[in-house]
Amino acid sequence: MNDPDMGTWTYSYNALGKLVSQTDAKGQTSTMVYDKLGRMTQRTEAEGTSTWTYDTKSKGIGKPAVITGPNGYKKELSYDALGRVSSST
Repeated sequence: MNDPDMGTWTYSYNALGKLVSQTDAKGQTSTMVYDKLGRMTQRTEAEGTSTWTYDTKSKGIGKPAVITGPNGYKKELSYDALGRVSSST
């Protein structure tokens, strides 16, 4: 894509149409990894890598359980009986 304000960006997609990489006008590339269900599990950028781990318990099945990011960022989530976030640390 060529944007007059942001320059040329390049995008790559997998067979399922999920974005797997993007390169900005500065040449910085971000890459994404997905699980078998099409959920993003990892994103790597110039600043570092972020990861998503998904809950497999009955109350939160398929929802994010742990999210980590660059510079020590970490968020843990748990869910109540209705699948709503009950705690976030």
